[in-house]
Amino acid sequence: MANLITNFVKVIFMSNKTLIVAKKIPSPFNLSGPIGLWLVLGIIFLGVACSEIKTPGEVLRISTSSFKDAYIEENYDAIIRVIGGLSPYSYELDKGQLPEGLRLENGRIVGIPTAEGRVNFTIVVSDANLSKTFQDYSLNVINPPPAELDFRLPQTEMRERFSIRPKMNYARHIQGFRTLITWDKARFSLAEDSIKSSKAGVAMVYQLAENSLALDIVALGEAFNGQQELFSFDLIPLEASTVSLQARTEFRSSEGKHSFQQVGEPFDTDTITDITTDTTDDATNDATNDPLDPDAIQDPDASQETKDDANSDVQTDGDPTENDENNEP
Repeated sequence: MANLITNFVKVIFMSNKTLIVAKKIPSPFNLSGPIGLWLVLGIIFLGVACSEIKTPGEVLRISTSSFKDAYIEENYDAIIRVIGGLSPYSYELDKGQLPEGLRLENGRIVGIPTAEGRVNFTIVVSDANLSKTFQDYSLNVINPPPAELDFRLPQTEMRERFSIRPKMNYARHIQGFRTLITWDKARFSLAEDSIKSSKAGVAMVYQLAENSLALDIVALGEAFNGQQELFSFDLIPLEASTVSLQARTEFRSSEGKHSFQQVGEPFDTDTITDITTDTTDDATNDATNDPLDPDAIQDPDASQETKDDANSDVQTDGDPTENDENNEP
């Protein structure tokens, strides 16, 4: 080993572009003794020391250029991303102000906005080297988009039976909805055995016509939120055709708010009953008459028994006037 060190020594340290090479130690140095050992250790120490020298790195900058819109009364969380410099970083609001209900916290903008509108502000970031950078921002607070049914129709010409799986988007505390879907009866027919619920914990009732499907869905437990696929049905092409539908949908939230969506051309009111209900009429109607009220859902067998009892009473009682006459002494 001593001869090997004497004839050839090569030590390489690579750290932050620092390269130290020692090789072919010339005579008259004898590296086989204590002097050679101390020389090797010195080279190692020098390499380690050089590795700790901090060389200039990437300039501190903020990579987040904009923020997504915030929705009133909904949780908001946006990250301010920083590149370069030396961590840890510190963040501060320099100019302007954040929307009401939002705050700057550990490099994030969080909270629940309470007022609609657009605000402008500046964020300043500092690093451990006391370098600073800033970024101007504009943040818009808006009302959340209303719930909608996305029918996700095929974009190609259909020749065989196919499924339609509508998805509810932007659902926020939706307790239920009713929809009336129509299609061209000259091009498509409905597979009656195909109407299915896609989610547990819901009640679904529907009514069929020659070219329409009226359907009510109610959440029996927790209200619908986010994206939900709730039902599906199949159409059968009568000829090779592209797919188009018309639909009108009413959504009801757990707070009793209503919203509406129209897909396709307006309905022909002479042939199709309007499924929407004026909210003022709802207020005067009994709650059990509202198909979107989960408490109004009854056992179909019980309903049939009630109808049978009513029919039986009518057949038994007959004309009340005749009964009075027959019972006179």
